[in-house]
Amino acid sequence: MGFKYIVIVCLCLGCLFQAGGCTSSSNVGNQKLTADKVNQIQKGVTTRSEVEQLLGPCELVSIRPDGRRVMSYSGSQMKGTYSGQVFSGMTGGLVPGSDTKTMRREMLQIYLDGNDVVQDYEFSDTTTEQKSSVSDFGGYNGNETTTSNLPTTQQ
Repeated sequence: MGFKYIVIVCLCLGCLFQAGGCTSSSNVGNQKLTADKVNQIQKGVTTRSEVEQLLGPCELVSIRPDGRRVMSYSGSQMKGTYSGQVFSGMTGGLVPGSDTKTMRREMLQIYLDGNDVVQDYEFSDTTTEQKSSVSDFGGYNGNETTTSNLPTTQQ
């Protein structure tokens, strides 16, 4: 009775943990940085103050050897979803688990002329998703990584 009882309790608890799952997320940097907003920037027309109204203050302004200023923006979001992995280890792998991490990163560099008007810009938006899983009885199914890039947006 003792061993069967422990196994049944563990399996029932495993089902509860498996169904529940856990999600975490974090955001870093400029969260206003999107392709829609970047597409509003017009070369030769948009000024530095208009960019700052659209995206907020930049993280860094550097000066190139030719005297042009470069405004730099970046932002990232990470989301993790975990299902059953903690309990999988406790049950010796009887309860399968999975782990999905999604990381999105946006970067923007804006080149200004001497009058603080946008001369050019470079924008990238990259999303990487990594999945891993532990199968029944502790077998490891490995990782699967997918990366997608939005093309550099320039007008």
